[in-house]
Amino acid sequence: MNYKNHAPNQIKKKSNCIFCDREKVNSELLFETSNFYVKHGLCLISPGHVMIIPKKHFKCFGELPDYLDEEFLELKQKLIKFITKHFSEPFLIEQGNWAQSVFHAHIHLIPHKTKNHDINIIQEMVIPSKIPFKKTTWKEIKEIYEKENGYVMYEQNNQLIICDIKGIDENSTKHHKYLSYRGFLTKIVGLKHILDWRIMTEEDKIIDQEKIKLTKKIFNKLNTQSKLNLKSESNILFTAEQSQIPQ
Repeated sequence: MNYKNHAPNQIKKKSNCIFCDREKVNSELLFETSNFYVKHGLCLISPGHVMIIPKKHFKCFGELPDYLDEEFLELKQKLIKFITKHFSEPFLIEQGNWAQSVFHAHIHLIPHKTKNHDINIIQEMVIPSKIPFKKTTWKEIKEIYEKENGYVMYEQNNQLIICDIKGIDENSTKHHKYLSYRGFLTKIVGLKHILDWRIMTEEDKIIDQEKIKLTKKIFNKLNTQSKLNLKSESNILFTAEQSQIPQ
């Protein structure tokens, strides 16, 4: 299947959204497909922590139109394999229009194992939270979002789950150690320098730059289609290095 390229003037944007600002995205871009960016952010949990972000502005992946599903799901699986090979198998998190720090759809892929941690996010964070959850599919996530207007999604070891966050105040993530993955990793796992990308100390920033440097180094080895082997020639991946994006 050919994935249609959207010209810049066709891409739905919001003027105050940092993920709709191509200049800001470029500074952190690792590569892109026809309709999605893969980029690092700030305050990485570990090297290899990246995000998948649609180029069009959607509140969450539950709002993603069906015609983008195949490209997204193929990219997600190929990216999981790439991160697993070069870092460790990632767990995935999406705050589906609930307690987001940026109100533009984005999914975090975070290596589950480093020298500092070895995490099963479902067993260690989701289950102890006591928040109702169930196994699900991407199709069902869309249906739930249409009804509920919000969700939290986790994926690890090919297990996709959705949490029922009805009636839970978004501000409670600041106080509940199991509702925020950064809070959980800081307060329960004991990781340092990763609590909040908006309030980083100078030490946090120095450590973060080392994680970003290693992440870029690995992703710059990505040789377009030959590594991820996407189906369509029209969907070639462009690495930051090949696109001459500022490093």
